[in-house]
Amino acid sequence: MSQWDIKPAGVRGVISRTSEVIGKLGDESTSYSTHTQSAAGHAGALVGPCDASQGLVGLALAAYTQHATPELAFIAVRAKKSLQGAIDATAAYEEGDLEMAANKQAAACKAPTPEELAAVLGKRGDKK
Repeated sequence: MSQWDIKPAGVRGVISRTSEVIGKLGDESTSYSTHTQSAAGHAGALVGPCDASQGLVGLALAAYTQHATPELAFIAVRAKKSLQGAIDATAAYEEGDLEMAANKQAAACKAPTPEELAAVLGKRGDKK
């Protein structure tokens, strides 16, 4: 007897609901980046003997955004990769190919590649 005992219709339902949430996460990520950059630009500037175009709060927001943007991209790519792995493994399971299902599941568990991350960051115009 197989170690796999899944209900493909249930998997499809979970994938559908999760895809909706991930789609919203992508929109929120783009909005987050835009809004924090805007906040950084409007946080005031330093005045005095060495005027700066941006204040300390603005600099901190810009630095944080620069750090957080790739992290958010990682989350989005990882979630998409996990969903695709579930889809592929379930399809293989339905075809009776349990070895392929296990291989698809294992591939989905791997961290995103730099190329996968660059594709997401490039779509949003963000640079690391």
